[in-house]
Amino acid sequence: MRYLLLCAAILLPESLAFPAQLQLPSWSNADFENLKTYLDKFFPVFTKTPSLSLEERIKEMQRFFHLNVTGNLTAETEEIMKKARCGLPDVTGYKALAESSKWQKTRLTYKIVTYTLDLTPKQVDNAIRRAFTVWSDVTPLEFERVYFGYADIVIGFAYFAHGDGNPFDGRGNVLAHAFGPGDGLGGDAHFDDSERWSETNKEINLFLVAAHEFGHSLGLSHSDDPTALMYPIYSYVDPSTFTLPDDDRQRIQNLYGLSTTTTHLTSTRQPTTTTTSATLTTEPTRTSQTTRSTTASSVTSSQPNSTVVTTSKVSFTSVTTTSKSEAVIAKTSRFDVGSFVGGIVLTLGVLVILYIGCKTYHSRRGIQYRTIDEHDAII
Repeated sequence: MRYLLLCAAILLPESLAFPAQLQLPSWSNADFENLKTYLDKFFPVFTKTPSLSLEERIKEMQRFFHLNVTGNLTAETEEIMKKARCGLPDVTGYKALAESSKWQKTRLTYKIVTYTLDLTPKQVDNAIRRAFTVWSDVTPLEFERVYFGYADIVIGFAYFAHGDGNPFDGRGNVLAHAFGPGDGLGGDAHFDDSERWSETNKEINLFLVAAHEFGHSLGLSHSDDPTALMYPIYSYVDPSTFTLPDDDRQRIQNLYGLSTTTTHLTSTRQPTTTTTSATLTTEPTRTSQTTRSTTASSVTSSQPNSTVVTTSKVSFTSVTTTSKSEAVIAKTSRFDVGSFVGGIVLTLGVLVILYIGCKTYHSRRGIQYRTIDEHDAII
């Protein structure tokens, strides 16, 4: 008996010192799936990085957004996940967005192939032009708009899946995405036409989103500085007083150097037609589009430098290119079908106008002749 009491006296205090078993957070299946989808898309695990637990991946996200690092799905973490944002990953190491990637020239061309119906074409053109000016004002870069043929940066609005493995998600959350510098899809920027685009603080301001996406087109990845333009979460700033934050300015100048002139935006002579450069259709359709041969993804092997556009009024479809020359050819001809059709329509319109004009002219001459003959007969 004494032996039992002695054992109890020795072991009982030690057993009471054991910590209680940790309780796992009680997440619903929907919460878990939403969290995993968000982490896979924006904080992917790369093949060269060690395997991370879900808790470690949550902490990585919380550190990036300067939240309380708990490893749990806290209220502020959920709130971040619900905010409108860019579709590109936030972690460095994403192959497509390594900031060693840059254009090997300072004069770049761009082409707008589809428009949103939320704004007039003139409003869209103006927002895009000003967005490029944000970057040309602080670097030697020059941007020239072209209307036909090849363009370094192809811009369009689209819906949902568009053939590159990075579909848009409808209204809310992902607003747009862009590819880093390169051939094929390189530099291209796509905007989700499910959003409501505006020139003001109502809905989503096109100028601010375009300026952010063009930062990706030039080789910048996301910044964890909440005041930076390249911060992934959308926030409104008055475009009339907008200036490029220091974080963005320093990073872009590290790639391209300081500005040498005051203005770098030019445009080729606009065609005589006033229609958009690509036909808008009410139903999403698929057309062929090149896929960069050097794309890398943490989720699928087809993920590009940036998150890409979806099936929209003009769809961007994928055609795998096996060489640099094929990529350039594919990018040059990608939307020239619309331009060709537009040229045919314009030509037919001119012919119809000439035909009507000639017919009217001869009709009037006939009236004059008849009037003179009748007058002569009376005399």
